[in-house]
Amino acid sequence: MIVPSQSFNLGPPLGGPAAIGNIDPIFVMPPGMVGELKPSRTLLGFGDLAEPRPAPDGFNHNGTEIQSMAGSYGRYRATVQTGQSNENYSAYFAGSTIKDPSWRDDTDGQLSELYGDLGWRNETTNLHLTLSGLDGSSSGAGLTPIEMLAADRASSFMSPSGDADERWKLQLSGEHEMDSGWTLSGKAYVGHSSREKSWADGETPQACADDATTLCDMMGSPYRDLSGNRFSLYSATGHYASLTEYSEETDTYGGSLEARTSEPLMGRPNDFVMGIALDGSSTSSLVTESLGEYTTSLDYTNDQGIYQSTSADLDALYFSLYAADQYSVTDRLTIGGALRFNVSDLDRYNASMTNVTYDYDLNEHKTFYSLDPSIGFTYKLMDDLVAYAGYNRESRAPTPFGTMCGSMASTCAFANFPAADEPLDQTHSDNFEVGIRAQNTVFGDTTLSWNFRLFSQQTEDTYWLVLRETRPMFSNVGDSWRRGMRFNAALASGPWTFGLDYILQKSTFEETFSVFSSDNPSADATGHITVPEGSEMPNIPNQVLSLTADYAVNDRLNVGGTVTAVSGSYAQFDENNTLEKSDPYALLSLSARYKLSENAEIFGLVTNVFDTDYEVMGALMKVNSVPDLGLTDPLGYIPGDRRAFYAGLRVTF
Repeated sequence: MIVPSQSFNLGPPLGGPAAIGNIDPIFVMPPGMVGELKPSRTLLGFGDLAEPRPAPDGFNHNGTEIQSMAGSYGRYRATVQTGQSNENYSAYFAGSTIKDPSWRDDTDGQLSELYGDLGWRNETTNLHLTLSGLDGSSSGAGLTPIEMLAADRASSFMSPSGDADERWKLQLSGEHEMDSGWTLSGKAYVGHSSREKSWADGETPQACADDATTLCDMMGSPYRDLSGNRFSLYSATGHYASLTEYSEETDTYGGSLEARTSEPLMGRPNDFVMGIALDGSSTSSLVTESLGEYTTSLDYTNDQGIYQSTSADLDALYFSLYAADQYSVTDRLTIGGALRFNVSDLDRYNASMTNVTYDYDLNEHKTFYSLDPSIGFTYKLMDDLVAYAGYNRESRAPTPFGTMCGSMASTCAFANFPAADEPLDQTHSDNFEVGIRAQNTVFGDTTLSWNFRLFSQQTEDTYWLVLRETRPMFSNVGDSWRRGMRFNAALASGPWTFGLDYILQKSTFEETFSVFSSDNPSADATGHITVPEGSEMPNIPNQVLSLTADYAVNDRLNVGGTVTAVSGSYAQFDENNTLEKSDPYALLSLSARYKLSENAEIFGLVTNVFDTDYEVMGALMKVNSVPDLGLTDPLGYIPGDRRAFYAGLRVTF
């Protein structure tokens, strides 16, 4: 299964470092401190400033780098980046392509990306025009019933099941340092996104009571085409199937303006930033369901036409006004605060539906407002030991998939709002964090850095994936609470480098609610389950551990390894925790790299060295929709990757 590269992120960033397993670590700042307190600086734990790689351009990347990598199952990846500058001008280009035929049946994927930048600068001003785009698709890689996986780990369920995604974005950005000590920056962009998804499933219709030659669903209602005509009993084998297809086209636009200064306040260091941002999009979407048959190899065939159709247009507009300040009260104590005002306006219109009804109005216009404060402090206990604590309130609003929001603190960071989804309310989270960190503590030739934090996130009107109208969509399910601790450490001693990252956490629903889940063994006669207060949220493991080690054999050769251990979790649609958790697992990966010269390097990688069977995520499935398989267990999983070998070459000049 392809995991898209994060090199050129066209969608709304969620903030913070990358997820480990299925856990996105919570960091109060950002968005509490607005995300960009200073250029290219991000707060990871209040007062814990990190310097990420700046956006690539011809000024900071001179030369060319080519990398090629290939491995098991016919996988390969090739990347190239090149940049040049001449006095005040620069140019940069990068491209990447990935192909993954996969080891699973009926599964493959591909992703191509490009990024280009033209720049100009002088002593006080810089301008950049960037163009980025991607074209990706995948098939298969979805859930497979656990009983099928037990017989064959490579097996897949119904086909087709896949998606295609195309996006591009054109952006003009600039920054100007004023004589007054203020720095102004701004950007404006336009873009387009196109997405298609499809998935097949088995169906168990029956002959209609009033006309035994036509098809009815299990409730006795006849299947009709878009002209109102009934479907006949067209399958001689009784292998009935359905195909759901979803498509959308989104035009997106936006801009922002920010002013910041690091001028001292009352003789003490101070950083202040204020800004305004506007992001918008216009989306046209369509979802259809068709009837057909499935073959003995579980492929959808003999399409009979569409029996349900829903379409809608959606205009979305997100406005943010914010200010933040970080002030050094003493050489030891730094305090900070921020305030953000958000407006989210969503208008769904031109809704049309055939042969399907909803218990809500598809044509709707909603406007959300939020005022989100944050506050925090750091205290330097010793030169290399800092304590910190912070609180912030963040808000999220529904967002069309293709919307390219420019700020990680924007309310438009919840990217899923299909045509027929039920109306969603804005969600609010209260985030608390307290921790202590030590940086670059030296013991002889050994250097140690570590960070320990406790976190809590209490969310109102939590967004959660549920079943509505026989298909998944998001819903507000009340309050939830996620809390825990995280410990990171990095140690360097001579030729050795070690890393540790451990998360212990628990995520629970804090309100009792009822939800449709007919495949859950505890479902009532209407197919609903009751989720008690305190139930654990599915697919979020309580523990995740990562250990890394790297050894420099000499100036040319490095070898290393990574151990990742993840505890089990409940499956989606088992929100009341009726079934068992998935099995915990641990994986070992090994790597090596060798410098052929100052400009060339070869590298190798072995993942899942012991070929461990493990599951990435789980959900309950409608396995009785394909009665010929004789399946009885509704649990389905996406199997983890098999052992794989890779080798590659990196050249710079």
